[in-house]
Amino acid sequence: MRVCRQNPVRVFGMVCLMAGVVLALPAAALAQEPGDAAHQRAQAMATAVTDAVYAMPQYTVFSNIDFHIGADGTVILTGMSASKELKSGVCGVVQGVDGVTECTNNLYQLGTSRVDREIRAKIYDSIYTKYLSHYSALRPGERPAGGNRFMGPHPIHIVEDKQHVYLYGWVYSEDDKASAAHAAKVVPGVADVKNYLRVVPKPANQ
Repeated sequence: MRVCRQNPVRVFGMVCLMAGVVLALPAAALAQEPGDAAHQRAQAMATAVTDAVYAMPQYTVFSNIDFHIGADGTVILTGMSASKELKSGVCGVVQGVDGVTECTNNLYQLGTSRVDREIRAKIYDSIYTKYLSHYSALRPGERPAGGNRFMGPHPIHIVEDKQHVYLYGWVYSEDDKASAAHAAKVVPGVADVKNYLRVVPKPANQ
């Protein structure tokens, strides 16, 4: 998965918002013209961090990681992790990226009980198999070798914690946004659904 590659991206102030990842580029770099070397370095660093996180086998559709890259190379991770291994290991991976000077891990650990895992899998099937099956082919990156269907970035990320569900990512219409929320709500055991999906323009080639 690359920064601003294929999946819809919106620049909002200093933030490049993507499916599941927020990249806040250094202010000094964003003050320059797009072709400026500083801006290019910032983009390259954000791309490398994104690639590193998405390549982790523990990163799945059930986690939602945001990060901010400071002008000094400090990376601050926020968001929610469905895997204890992801939370404990992600900073080590990020610190291996060229230009990263420090990593602060502020990820919230989601529940890891059998009930949580079962509800997440059922919501995934409801969204990606029943209601919005065409989105299963719109994954904005490569699945890690040997990985299961949940691994890697997806258009719609499903964050569930103690039967409360939060949807992040993007869809192509308000109808699809509503369908995703409905698909989650009808799953037995779901208490409520918060829908944070963004509606983005559909590419001309789709």
